[in-house]
Amino acid sequence: MFNRNEHVMTRKTFLNILFCLTTVFAAQAQTIEDVARSDQFTYFGVDFSRASIVNIYVDKSDMKEFIKSFNEGRAAERYQDVIKGKYRREKFDAELNTCRKRNSQIDLSNVGKSKDLFIEDIKKVAANYSNGKEGYGILFVVEEFEKLESYVWVAYINTKNGELISTKRYFFEVSMRRRYESWHAAIEVAIKRASSYLNSLK
Repeated sequence: MFNRNEHVMTRKTFLNILFCLTTVFAAQAQTIEDVARSDQFTYFGVDFSRASIVNIYVDKSDMKEFIKSFNEGRAAERYQDVIKGKYRREKFDAELNTCRKRNSQIDLSNVGKSKDLFIEDIKKVAANYSNGKEGYGILFVVEEFEKLESYVWVAYINTKNGELISTKRYFFEVSMRRRYESWHAAIEVAIKRASSYLNSLK
């Protein structure tokens, strides 16, 4: 026999459970505002795993060293200093080993092929940068370095699970006379532009 009271209670219980689950999922969803308000930051480096470096004729060994230079030595230290100064976080860490490893495994025969990146591509790259810790990370994903222009994505990542929280693509003009310096400078400009936007959300 149909019991109306049981039916009403069952439906209410279901709706309450559904509401609770929705609330939990909503609470877990990270936003760019959460990143802006956080005092902790992890820098993951400059990822070239999906990059195109086109219309540039250099030896493969030179190209390998060029890519390597973004996450080692003076350039890596310089980027970290700029990030610290622009983002102004109380806690700052740099974890570059994953990025270095990914860049070292690049098939240079494909680097010269021009290709556009989309948000889904950045999500796949970001998924490699989880360290199991609570917090937020920043990663620069190079889309293309070309003779006269460059494109770099700035990605904010949930370091707990590698989930992409927010990303934006930046364009820069390149000086032919100082091409390599211009490409390195593009990362610094990306830091300045991205940090200015993020700081405005606090």
